[in-house]
Amino acid sequence: LERDVSPDMPWTDPISIPEFNVYKQHVLAHPKFNPDSWFLVLDGNHIAGLNNLWKSEIERGINTGLTGVRREYRRKGVATALKHTCITWAMNQGYEWIRTDNVATNTGMLSINIRVGFKFMPAWLVYEKIIREEE
Repeated sequence: LERDVSPDMPWTDPISIPEFNVYKQHVLAHPKFNPDSWFLVLDGNHIAGLNNLWKSEIERGINTGLTGVRREYRRKGVATALKHTCITWAMNQGYEWIRTDNVATNTGMLSINIRVGFKFMPAWLVYEKIIREEE
């Protein structure tokens, strides 16, 4: 599913979708990976959406990862349901806070995050200076 939804997401840099063996090494073998905190919405055997949580450096908190929904399931409450599921799971696990991040141009996800109770935190501004033009 990540391969299907990633091209639709606004990224600050060009994306490269890794092959499964690389994905497995960098994601599934990552020390902050917890399979119990990955949630799917299924339509039969078809994955409609996913949301996941990643361990934080600070034990009392947890971070969200990708929230992704296939195009044909968007605007039907799937992402909102996944966000609520992650929040409930984190609360039941005893976490004190959950953090997410959002590209400012992804207004759909921004509105979902606000609707489910996330609050703005101080932001970092990222600057870029091109120092060599491509030929």
